[in-house]
Amino acid sequence: MPPDTSRKPYARIYSCSARPCFYYRVKHTDGPFPNLQTEKERNEAGIYYVRLSATFLIFISSWSSNLGPLLVRFALALVAYPMARQSLRQARANNPRELPTPYQLALTLKFLEGAGFTALWAWVKYLANSRRRG
Repeated sequence: MPPDTSRKPYARIYSCSARPCFYYRVKHTDGPFPNLQTEKERNEAGIYYVRLSATFLIFISSWSSNLGPLLVRFALALVAYPMARQSLRQARANNPRELPTPYQLALTLKFLEGAGFTALWAWVKYLANSRRRG
């Protein structure tokens, strides 16, 4: 599984949670009347004024922080099932060379239990070490 796959749920959650902030953004513009125009008020870099309540922003950030890790674990579990099915087919075909090593089996079991980033990091380290050796 490529490492980019684990970032997709976070990117989608971020885009959904950031969209209201850009939609309800308040920009400093000149007022409709000359006596309401101010010289000092300008858009400041890195600061966004929005027409949203603080409770709504906290609600969105709370949901996104709780939902993100769950989605990653769910995606990793879905990837682990085809891997387990392939191992089962190889075992039934009496093909011991194609079976996973004990360490690969342990990594697959981590996926199945939904270990999240821990399982993904273990696979990334394993793949990096196997490419260096091979």
